[in-house]
Amino acid sequence: MEETPSYFREKAKQCRRLAAEVVNQDDPIAVALRALAEEFEAKAAAQPADVAKVESRRGVAAASVAAPPLAHAPPLLSAATPISVSRPPQVGASEGA
Repeated sequence: MEETPSYFREKAKQCRRLAAEVVNQDDPIAVALRALAEEFEAKAAAQPADVAKVESRRGVAAASVAAPPLAHAPPLLSAATPISVSRPPQVGASEGA
């Protein structure tokens, strides 16, 4: 896959869209996604002008939907992540039973 300015802009757009879907905008995932979007924008801006010209002449389509791994985001869950589930007390259950 060619890493063109439009590729990086599309990835930045995807990151921002995903970050907007996070309920708590202070969540580390949302923060990391916005930071990654900024990195992608910087990479797009850093591309040589001749790459952008070739890209516009060819009419390069948007990049594939698959996003690269999030380098700065903590893992959501791993196999070792303990998950605790609390159960509500049973109605009508006696404590001595």
